[in-house]
This record gives sequence, structure tokens and C-alpha cells, in this order.
Amino acid sequence: MNTIRRISFAAILIILFAGTAAAEVEVTPGTLNESVTVGEDYSYEFTVSNTDENYSVRNVTLEETEWLNWSQTSFSINESSSVSVNASIQVSEPGQFNESLTVSYQARNTTDGNESNTSSGEWVNREDSAVDVFLDSSWPSTDVEVDVFQSSYELQFGEVDNSVIAVQNNGNATARNVTLSGEDIRFSESGVDIPPGDDKIFEFNISLPVPGGNATAATNQSYSRGLQVSGENFQAQSANLSVFVPYKDYNEDQVSEEEKLRELYFEVCGSGSSNNLICRGTVVETETETRYINHTPESNVTLTDPELRAIKQYANQSPQRYTTLAETVVEQENLTRQQLTQTLNRTIDILEEEQAEDEQLRQYVREQERQEQRSSLLWKIFLVIVAIVAVSLYVVKIIIEKSDDTRM
Repeated sequence: MNTIRRISFAAILIILFAGTAAAEVEVTPGTLNESVTVGEDYSYEFTVSNTDENYSVRNVTLEETEWLNWSQTSFSINESSSVSVNASIQVSEPGQFNESLTVSYQARNTTDGNESNTSSGEWVNREDSAVDVFLDSSWPSTDVEVDVFQSSYELQFGEVDNSVIAVQNNGNATARNVTLSGEDIRFSESGVDIPPGDDKIFEFNISLPVPGGNATAATNQSYSRGLQVSGENFQAQSANLSVFVPYKDYNEDQVSEEEKLRELYFEVCGSGSSNNLICRGTVVETETETRYINHTPESNVTLTDPELRAIKQYANQSPQRYTTLAETVVEQENLTRQQLTQTLNRTIDILEEEQAEDEQLRQYVREQERQEQRSSLLWKIFLVIVAIVAVSLYVVKIIIEKSDDTRM
């Protein structure tokens, strides 16, 4: 009985195996690992094989992407046969591409166990892994040339001079992401593209910061600064700039009181964790000692006069000065407000006095005008009276003359 059961179970396995038998499709090579250039066309040949000896496959379709297309779609393969298919590849941007492409097809699924009858069984859909594609794409290469307008400078520490650099693209492809860098050099722009055959002018500033320690010993000598031009698809270029720093005696007295206090401010507040009222947010010190030729200092913090006085008061005391610094600032600000109030009151008094004097002056002017008007009127009346008297005398004289003529 057990023997019959074992025989029956084996027969069932044979029937099931025969019922699920289906063709196998393989793609050779199964892996594509290539380095390609953006915008260029590539073609690779693959072989699609049907490894089943008894059944054909149909509607064989290979998976495509935006950058990979197959020369044939929906084709059939006879048993134990193969078909050559080309893959056309073109990428539009640099980067790495990693795709696992599948192949789908229809194969016979027999149920009668008769493998010699290739027309029996229904068509079933199958899908298998076909090709693993690894692409590393980059921009087409080009060639650039750099030309610095001025390569030698004479500057004191902290002074700034400016010049330009020309980047010429001599190749047939666009120079991508042209980036400029250099120690103690600042560029007006960077990270741009330059078309083939064109050039681009970049402005830059160069300035050597005041060194720490003995700054006087660091003068009267030249310093070399490298300027680099790099990008994504060309060989990096460089140029050397020379800066001569003439002799200067950097005595402690030459450092202004405000600069000393600013240094202390950064010492107190530089960590960003101080709770002092004087520390306003996170402080990042960036080239606070830079002085431009036009004597316009760069600074990322503006201290009020009370803050400067408060820092100065505690500049040479123990570390406890940090905890009471804010209180002193508040006291100084209150004192400043009182002084401002007193000054304002004095100003108001002066304005009132000036206003009173101005009113007196206006009254004096008006009185002078009235007196001038009265004088003018009296003078006119006098002239009228004189005219009347003269006319009267003339009339009397004529009457007298006529009377004398009648008596004769």
C-alpha cells in the first residue's frame, strides 16, 4: 500500500512538472558596464536566445528606458534559436545610471505531458531578468586657457587690489561649471558655463590679511598666491599671483581702541553661547582686520558707544568681566539716555531762546518798517505843502503885478 502511494506521488510530480514546463529566454551579455559621453550615440549588440528545445516563444519584448532603446520589439524565437538585437544608448546629462532591465514573452504551457507535440498547450506570459546596465556618463571634454591681466601687486596687509582673469574655451564643447578659487582671492562670480570658442572675463579682489604674531617681521617680502580654474569637463588650469608687502612697523599703539574692543567682543560672543545682553545672536568673525585702500573697514558687527565703553572698562580685568559685561552696558546705556535727555532739554531751551530773539528781531524789523513808512508819508506831505506855498506865492505875485498895471 505504501509502495502504491509512493508511485502515485511520483506520477503526480511528473504530471505537474510536465504541466508547468515552459521555454527559457536568455540575453547575452547579461551585463553592460560602460563609460559614455553626454549627447553621443552608442550601439551595443545583444543575443536573445530561446533555450527550450521543444517550444518556441513569441512576443519577446525587452524593457526600454529614456536613454536606451532596442532595435527590435515584439519578435518570436523558435526552439533552440536566437535573435541579435542592438541597444541604442544616448544620455542627456552626466551621472551614473543603474538599471535592471527585464524581458517579457509568451511561452507554451503544456498540460498533456506530450512534449513532442509543440502545438499543444496554451500561451502564458513570462517575465525574467534580462540585462543589468551600469553607465557612467560625463560631459564631452574641451580645452580652456587662462590669462591674468595683472599678476604682481604691492599691498600692505589688509589692503585690497583688483584685476581680471580671462578664461578662453578653445574646444568644441561647452566648458561646464567653470569655477575659480584661490587663497586670499575673492571672485565676482564663479560656476558658469562657457560656450565653445567664447571667453569669459572674471573680476577678482586680492588682499592679504594681517598675520597673527609679529606682523612687522612679515613685511618687506613677497607672497605667492595660486589662482585655480577648474570645471567638469576640462583639465584644471592655474596661475600664480605675487604680492609684495612693503615694510611697516606694526606697533601695538597703531591698533585702534575700537579694533581691540571688537576683538574682545568676538572673544566674549564668538561661541554663540553667551547669555550676555551685548551678544546679539550668533557671531561669525570673517576677516575683521581687512582694511581697503579707501579705508572702509569690513565688519559684521556694529557696536554702540555704550557697548564699546563697557568692553573697554573690562578689557584688562579677570574673566568675571564676562558675567557683568551686560550690566555695565545697560548702565552705560541708561547714562547715555540721561545725557541725551539733558542735552535735549538744553537744546530745547536754546531753541526757545533763539525763538524769542527771533521774535524780537521780527518786531524790530516791523517797527523800522513802520517808522520808514511814517517818514515817507511826512516827507510827501512836506513836499505837497511846499508846492502849495510856491503856487500861492506865484499867484499873489501875478495879482500884485496886474494891480500895478491898472493904477498906471
